[in-house]
Amino acid sequence: MKRLFQIFIIFSIFSCNKSNIDTKKIEKSKKDSLLAIKKKEDSIIISNISTIKEVSVGDKTIKLISKPKVSKEVEFENEYLSSTTFYSRKIAERNNVLINFQFKLTSKSKSNTNNFFPNLNVFIIDKEKSNIKHINEMHYQLLNKTDKPISYLEQIFDYQESAIFVGWVEVEEKLLNKIVISVNKGGNRKLMKENIVANFIK
Repeated sequence: MKRLFQIFIIFSIFSCNKSNIDTKKIEKSKKDSLLAIKKKEDSIIISNISTIKEVSVGDKTIKLISKPKVSKEVEFENEYLSSTTFYSRKIAERNNVLINFQFKLTSKSKSNTNNFFPNLNVFIIDKEKSNIKHINEMHYQLLNKTDKPISYLEQIFDYQESAIFVGWVEVEEKLLNKIVISVNKGGNRKLMKENIVANFIK
């Protein structure tokens, strides 16, 4: 009887181990399948990338009024309070560059919403590996002085429907030929192929 019990225990342990191994194999297979699907989808997304000058997301519209360019320095007007208006500039650190462009943002709503500004998402794309990686978002700065009594940047839309901004982001120069910029609704970091406004891929 004792011998039978020992055999039963050994058989149970073996069955459990086999079950665990089978479960791990199934999980790995599912994971590999999902990765394969994602890789295929990414390959479709990053093929034949084109850009557009005007994008609408929700009740916001971004229209580029200058071509995306690369420089070591960007000038803009920085105003957050009506009593403090001054010109400022951003200078890239060594081995880095600044991607920048001017754009007109039009909004049907006022500023009392979360994630008011659309995201100008910056992605690195590796075509060989079919890999897409979000690395940053562009900054918004007013291009020209406003006489509106604003205390934060979005508040300018409490007084007018449109404003001109400078969008800029600092990136490593070695990554420049892998970068695209896509517009999304505020808070969304997904690459939207149909909303790409800048493409530096070679």
